[in-house]
Amino acid sequence: MRYILCMKFLITALLIQSITLFSFAEEVAHTSNLFELHFFETSTLTPEQIKELNNQTISDLESVRNDSRDQIIPNKKSRVTAITPETARVVINSIEQNPVTKFESYAQYNQPGVDLGFCFGRATFVHLLLLKMGVDKRSIKKVWQIGTMKAGPITWGYHVATAVKSTTGEWLILDSVPGKLLNIRDWVDFFAPQNVDHKDLRVYVSEPARFGTGPGIYTRASFGLDYDREQDWYRHYFLDLMHWFQKTELSSLGLSDLR
Repeated sequence: MRYILCMKFLITALLIQSITLFSFAEEVAHTSNLFELHFFETSTLTPEQIKELNNQTISDLESVRNDSRDQIIPNKKSRVTAITPETARVVINSIEQNPVTKFESYAQYNQPGVDLGFCFGRATFVHLLLLKMGVDKRSIKKVWQIGTMKAGPITWGYHVATAVKSTTGEWLILDSVPGKLLNIRDWVDFFAPQNVDHKDLRVYVSEPARFGTGPGIYTRASFGLDYDREQDWYRHYFLDLMHWFQKTELSSLGLSDLR
């Protein structure tokens, strides 16, 4: 019973901590459906106009400054507003060290005949890991690429990863798919060739607590935390992830609390 109560406390604390009360003009509203927004924007625009929209979205993000710290409260550590590229690389490596988020594991969380890919799960893991490290939630975003992409026989409709502000002034994308650390512009360019037949790949920036392409942010329900494994669409991917956070020290990943 004590273990269950501790787990519920941890999960609730992470959910509350991850949802920011701050928003910026460049972010899409969490009430929007990204596929519907993509269709609305791209159905009447040329590839050149879409590219310009993407450039504006990225420029808006790059112009965001978060030099403030949390209000000073006695006995409360101040959160950091940026991380070094070296730390960012360690965070990326931690994705494959995690038994839930590593590529070899995600198939066990798929429903029969469905390949979810779980990029949204990896992005959520990185977001929560950054919070555990003491990064200011206003220095974390999720970046979405919506549009048909194809690599060999595999076709998919979107990709998402978590971005963090760097001490270099850039927004770095913490994504294990490219196999290296990229800033947001290089990350967008990395996926462009996989959209070559359509030229409709649209970039959106959201608050990091956005859960998926549909409306909504993190909740116990979206994480499937109150369902049996077989009833949960994600087959306890996120519950297993919460177990991992409870038992894993940052030092075991080569990371530390930055506060």
